[in-house]
Parts: sequence; structure tokens; C-alpha cells
Amino acid sequence: MRRIDLCLFFEVDTEANTVWTALKNYLRDSKIRSLAGEKSFIQYQDCHHDEIPPRPCEILERIEK
Repeated sequence: MRRIDLCLFFEVDTEANTVWTALKNYLRDSKIRSLAGEKSFIQYQDCHHDEIPPRPCEILERIEK
């Protein structure tokens, strides 16, 4: 089994949106299956860790397969 965890930070929303769209298309079109019965997923978040005071990340969209 292989697993990929990505944590990418973008300063420009259009770049983040472009990558998010590509990842959603890849997950939708792929034949990803888990042998352990777990769901594969991608999650798009708005992170506020660099704010003062820091706030938790806000999940904007989550896609499961």
C-alpha cells in the first residue's frame, strides 16, 4: 500500500484553486481503492495558523472516494 500526504501553502488563491481542481479531477478519474477498507480523500482548507491569534483550519471542501 502507498500513501501520499500533501501540505501545500499558497499565497495566491488562483494557484491554490488550480491545484485543487487538478487533484479533484485526478481522484475522480482514478481507480484508487483501499485494501483496508479505508476511504481515500482530499481536503481543501483555509488555514489561519499565521494569524494573531491563530485560529483552526477551516475545511472548504472534502472529496472522498
